[in-house]
Amino acid sequence: MKKLLLLIATVCLVSFASAQTVKESTVSFNKTQVSGYLANINGYSMDVVDLAMRTKLEKELSLKSSKEGNYRAYLNQPCGVFGPDSYDIYYNVSEFGKKKTKPPR
Repeated sequence: MKKLLLLIATVCLVSFASAQTVKESTVSFNKTQVSGYLANINGYSMDVVDLAMRTKLEKELSLKSSKEGNYRAYLNQPCGVFGPDSYDIYYNVSEFGKKKTKPPR
């Protein structure tokens, strides 16, 4: 019984250690600094992360997208996940490396 509990605790700790983290930060948008969120997602290419975001927002939540600069924008649309109001949602997928930041997509 003790071995089983130790195994379960070890699996939980490993899964928490490799989870993505989201931080509140300021991001550059339209030549101004605005508050936003940054999520570091390791182990996936930029294309996979972008496709996952688009699938969630466009197919599952039925939002319509447009492009605004380097961002994909979902403007003035109701999103039940956030609440009953209409929201402006922007996202951008960028890759950061040790040598330098790669340009956003």
